[in-house]
Order: sequence, then C-alpha cells, then structure tokens
Amino acid sequence: MFESKTTAVINLGSDNLYLTIVERQNNNIKILEKLEYPLSMGKDTFTNGYISFEKVDRACEIISGFKKIIDDYKIKDVYATGTTALREASNSYFILDQIQTKTGIKVSIMDDSDEKSYIFRDIIRHLRSNKKYKNKNIFIAYIGTGSLGIAYYTGNTIIYTQNIRIGSLKIAEILSNLQDKTEEFYSVIEDYLSTFTDALRSQMPVGKIDYFIAAGREVELIYNTENENRINGNGEKYLSFRDFEDFYDSIKGKTVNQISTEFNLNEIKSEALIPSMGLYRMLLKLFNIEDIIIHKSNLSESIAYERLFSDMNENLISNFNSFIIDNAEYIGSKYLYDKEHAKNVEKFSILIFDEMKNYHKMGEREKILLRVAAILHDVGKYININKHAKNSYNIVKNSDIVGLSKKDIGIIANIVRLHSKQMLKIDNFYLTKLSLNDRFKVAKMLAILRIADSLDRGHKNNYENVEIKLKKEKLVIKVESYQELMLEEWSFNKKSEFFEEVFGIKPLFKKVKL
Repeated sequence: MFESKTTAVINLGSDNLYLTIVERQNNNIKILEKLEYPLSMGKDTFTNGYISFEKVDRACEIISGFKKIIDDYKIKDVYATGTTALREASNSYFILDQIQTKTGIKVSIMDDSDEKSYIFRDIIRHLRSNKKYKNKNIFIAYIGTGSLGIAYYTGNTIIYTQNIRIGSLKIAEILSNLQDKTEEFYSVIEDYLSTFTDALRSQMPVGKIDYFIAAGREVELIYNTENENRINGNGEKYLSFRDFEDFYDSIKGKTVNQISTEFNLNEIKSEALIPSMGLYRMLLKLFNIEDIIIHKSNLSESIAYERLFSDMNENLISNFNSFIIDNAEYIGSKYLYDKEHAKNVEKFSILIFDEMKNYHKMGEREKILLRVAAILHDVGKYININKHAKNSYNIVKNSDIVGLSKKDIGIIANIVRLHSKQMLKIDNFYLTKLSLNDRFKVAKMLAILRIADSLDRGHKNNYENVEIKLKKEKLVIKVESYQELMLEEWSFNKKSEFFEEVFGIKPLFKKVKL
C-alpha cells in the first residue's frame, strides 16, 4: 500500500483559471477539489498581444482565493503554470512577478511542447492498459484554446508530432472582425481551417488510422453539449461522426448569445464551441475517421498524476526518450537521409559522450539532444547539398519532436547548423538567442559530433571494431579495419583542433590494419 499524498495544481489557461487538488490513493488518484473561474486572458493576448492590468489584478485575486483553499488542505506540494495566453503575452514576465509578489505563488510558463507531452503521456498510459489498442495505428489530438497538438502513435511509439498555433479561442479572436459581417461565420472558420489541411495531409505518416483519441476541455465541452452522450464497451466516452455532423449542422448558424442561452454556457465557452467543432471536423474528414474517443484527463490532472506518481512514471519518461529518437528518425526518413551514416555518427557520438562525461559535465538530457543532432545533421542535403548545414538548421528549427521543448530544438538546430564549420566563437550570430550556459553546451556537443562525423566521413562504415578510451589527457580512438581510412584520418585531423580547444583534450586517431 502507498501512503496517500496530495498535490495542488493551478493552471492559468486562456479562458479560465483552474485549481485542481488531487490525492494519491494506492495506484490511482482521487480529485478532492476542482474549481474554475472564467477569465479571458487569451482574448487580450490574441487580440492585443498583452494582458491588461485589470485582468492581471483579477487573476491575483482568484489565485489568492485558491491559496486559501490550498492552505485549508495543508498542502505543501503546489504547482502553478500558465499556458498559451501567458506564453504569448508580451508582458508575461511582469505578470509572473506581480502574481508572486501579491499572492506568494510562483507561476512558471509551460512550453507548448511540454504541455502536449503531459497529455500524450497520460493518453499512452491509458493505451498501454487496454489490449484493444495493441499494435494499432492511433491518431491523437489535443485541442486547447490557443493551440492544436497532434501525434501519430504506432508500434508502441510516437513517430510524428505537430504543434499548430490554432486553438478554439485563438480562431475566434483572429476572425472576430468578420463575425458581424456574415450570418455564416462557421463558413469563414471552415475556409480558414482548410488552409491547414493540405499541409497536415502531406506530413502525416501514410497508413490506415484505427482509432482517433482526443483530449482537452474543448472536446469535453462538445461531448457534454451534444445530446447523444455515448459510452463504448470499454467505458470510454465517444462521439460518432454522424452524431457530430448532425449536431454541428444544428448549431453552426447560431450566434454566441443563442448558443449561450440554449445550452446554458458562459460567453467564453459559447465562443469556443463552433471553432472547437470546426477543428475536430477538419481532423475527422481529413483522416476519414468514424468516431472520436474522448480521453477523460486534462492538463491539470496529468500534471498532478506525474507529481504524485513520479516513482511509477520513470519507465514512461524513459520511453519518451525513445519516442524522441523515433520521431527524429521519422523526420530523417521524410528527407531521405542516409540512415546508416546517421546511425554510425549517433553511435560514435554516444561512445565519445560517455567516455568524456567527467570533462563535459553534461547529463542524459544533453545526450538525447546530441543523438538527435547526430541523426539529423545531414537532412538538409535533401534540399541542397552545397548548403546542407543551413538547410538542416531550417528543417530542425521548424520541426516538432515529441518531448523536446522549443529551447531543446533551438540547441539541436544550432549544432547541425555549425557542424561543418571549422571553428566556432561562443558569440557566434546563430547562438546569440541562447543563454551563455546553453552556448557552452552547444560547443561541447558540437565538438563531439564533429569527431563522430569524421569517423564515418566516407559514409561506408569501414570499421570492424572501434574502441574509445581517455588516457592521460588524450582521447584515443582506436579503429580496426581492412581499409586504408585515408579520408577518415584526414577529416579527423581537420576536426580535432576544435575538440582540443573546447575540452583541453587531444583526440588521437589510431588505426589498426587487419
């Protein structure tokens, strides 16, 4: 038996502020308190680019009320986060400071990728506990007020993800000026969303989708508002495409006030309903899916689960590292990368990283970033072989990889951008957006990647055996081969100077002819 513990999660969403208090009971969670207060910060951000003082002040009042409830429960583990509205507000750092000063609650802004990762991990826990999903192709969607996250889960891994900056409230605000000019505002939304369909269709993996699983408050809103509430044989809520279409047709021509009156919804939820349905309708039609299975959890509950079950969640977190690699390999395959060369460079990078751990002082997270950089360093050759490093940078910079934040992607993009340059200055133009600490990490991973890349310069995997050992301030790389290895040795010597500058360790190429 596990000892019960409690945690409180405060979520500053785009349309509401949420408090969720959860208790751990054996292998499950029990929700003790669940509160939400409407506050349309997203409307400010998506319209003006910043959140007004009045709404910040009101947010502080609400959070102070949340804090009193948390104190009544005597909860010490409190996690407060903000998502799209705070993330995109130009005055976000002032807001965070005011909230902490006035309430004593420290709020962190969650990266869009991290937000989706919490939800995806929660869904995968559910998938793995249900035999019907084994070896199936599953499309996952998480629609929030400010963004849409999608993933393709197959073979027990996520091979594709995409985060798109369109959500229910954001669409409503972007197109709000057109709402009063037409009685068919839904058609404006449909036309707007149609611009995304071709891109999604071309990027998604080819293959039949067996199940469509959706999560988030938006799909729960649709389910709770639609009359035909359905439960399948596994106790899962679902919406059939036919019922969805019938319901959409019945409300798409209604005004926000009419929706609010008919379904007893507040203004924010009424505004979100048609855009939310438009997004899901786009996905249903795009992939020819009959039903939407609704995953019952949301961001706050997913965060609470991981905080309370950190001891049981390590395996899934570890799996997410393998998802990152699978995701990177899928991106590489889209751009026809040399898979064997990429795997060789990845393998050599890992060997050097592990042998140099007492010098570079980096951890498992940086090791994952280095592996992704090794896999994707040459993908730009698909566009232009002469400027492949720059093209690789652009491809990586504009890719979504499950489990990697925007900062992580930026680090990887800079590594692949600079991997073919002879030397690097820490104030290099491409690195100026990174912190000084991250620039040093880029330099260290770049030095390792260059040596690893040189070892397979001819893309021929010429070695029977490779042994890497650190000996008396020298990194000795002993290779056994039937080949002459002139190209590899030339490339190694050319790239070893930067490695020596970064680490103060001289790399030596020692070949043994078989």
